[in-house]
This record gives sequence, C-alpha cells and structure tokens, in this order.
Amino acid sequence: MAKRRQTRIRPNSDSKHGTSPAQLDSLKRHRLIFDALCRGLEAGMTPAASVAVVKDEVPRAISNGIVSDLESGRSVTETLTKRRIGSHFDHCLVSIGETSGRLAETTRFIAERYGRLTKQRQLLREKLRMPLFVGFLAIVVLPLPGFVSGSVTPVKYFTTVLISAL
Repeated sequence: MAKRRQTRIRPNSDSKHGTSPAQLDSLKRHRLIFDALCRGLEAGMTPAASVAVVKDEVPRAISNGIVSDLESGRSVTETLTKRRIGSHFDHCLVSIGETSGRLAETTRFIAERYGRLTKQRQLLREKLRMPLFVGFLAIVVLPLPGFVSGSVTPVKYFTTVLISAL
C-alpha cells in the first residue's frame, strides 16, 4: 500500500487577500525578509536566526537556503545576492550596512521602501481597475447593436472587436 503524503495546513500569511505564502509577490516577500532581518538584528539575534523567524511566511526553499548560507559563514550581502533577494541597489546598501556596523538601520530602510512600493502597486491597481473595465466594455459593447440587429455578420463583429482591442 502506498504511503499517503500528509500536508500541513498553515494559516494564510496574508489573510486579507487570501494568498498562501508561496503566492506572495516578490515585493512582499522581500519586505518580509528585510523586516525580519531588521527586527532580529535590533533584538540582538544573528541574521540566520532573524530570517528563521519568518520561515512560515516565506516559501521554505528561500528561507532555508538563506539560513543555511548564513550559518555556513557567508555574509548577508553574499547570501542575498546568491538567493536573488532584493535588487542590486539593496545589495549595495546591505554591504555598506555590514561594513559600517549599521545593518539593522539599513535593512529597516530597505523594508520600509518595499512596503511603500507594495502600497503604490496596490493603489495603482485600484486606480486602473475601473478605466480598464470601462474600456473593455466599450470595445465589446459598441459593435454589439449591429450584430444583434443582423446588419453585422459574426465575423465582422469579432474582427471589429479584435481591431478595437489592438
């Protein structure tokens, strides 16, 4: 008899939007990692222990990889670069923070920046939702009366819709 694979049910990390940790977009994931680094470093934890705190909120492959790299002796900058966490600008800031001894402040700045970027993206989506919906309706509905009355053939109707969409 084959063994059944047991899955662990975890609460959604982002219950407002109903997304699982694996579905978090990269900006939120980066914010979580940098925020965990900041809070852990401010509390006196090692970087590896700081990232281990959010291992349930970030996909395990990412968090386990970061923790193993940090525990093996890599610097935070090398680990983030290898795992492609953050941008080149973030890696430069973390490197400066490591050499100057102000890594907690640097990671807080980066986490706040990703928080702002996430809010801006959400605001942009909210602002564009209605105009895109109205545009879609205009493209589909404008040629519809001719199609319903029979003066426009189905081929011409769909051609008009496709041309309008492009």
